[in-house]
Amino acid sequence: MWLIGDIARRNAQVFAAKLGVVEGDTRLTHRQVNERANSLAHGLRQLGIKKGDRVALLSRNDYRFVEMYFGLPKIGAIFVPLNFWSSDEDLVYVLNQCQAAVLALSAEFRETVERIRPLIPTVRLLIVMADSPVSEMIFYESLASSHPVHEPEADLHSDDDILILYTSGSTGRPKGAVYTHRGLLHTATIMSIELGLRDTEITLHFLPLFSSNLEQLLPLSLMGATHVILPKFDPV
Repeated sequence: MWLIGDIARRNAQVFAAKLGVVEGDTRLTHRQVNERANSLAHGLRQLGIKKGDRVALLSRNDYRFVEMYFGLPKIGAIFVPLNFWSSDEDLVYVLNQCQAAVLALSAEFRETVERIRPLIPTVRLLIVMADSPVSEMIFYESLASSHPVHEPEADLHSDDDILILYTSGSTGRPKGAVYTHRGLLHTATIMSIELGLRDTEITLHFLPLFSSNLEQLLPLSLMGATHVILPKFDPV
């Protein structure tokens, strides 16, 4: 049975030169997306991240979300995309509740993370997604572009946990739903069939990826579509 990382691997072979992700001036082919996902996986492994470790992300929509989504499962790490509208209190709760070992963040949320840093003891690595390195944080681009691009070897199984999605917490504390390779692939397959998706699809992502990845990112990636990503909705 396929694993989630196999979607990116297959797209890199079948749709190698086709645009996979577009965000502003950033344009990555399916091959480049998979190579960067592999480099990220190797880089995190070199930093000591292992199967079962939780890697959280605090960012608005970003093309690197896609790289993490398909790269982390290749080494068995569990992706935890965070609601960027969350209060400090809810962020602390979620990060502690899932026992995140890594927190990746966009530069926009540096002050937030600096405020809550003493309250999230399980987080041992901070990775910043910025245009240039930031002191005391690991530079994301160095992970995604300076490590081997071949497929990482790992002892993976279809029922391994690879994704945790949290509710908004509007009626109480946020609650996490845990997904496996098998569950995500079944979801993607059913949705692609029901929606009649094709590899010619070009999708504009303006809804938050932390909440829309199951319905949009995953089934469209399965079909080899092109993702156009907006950091936030812009009617212009």
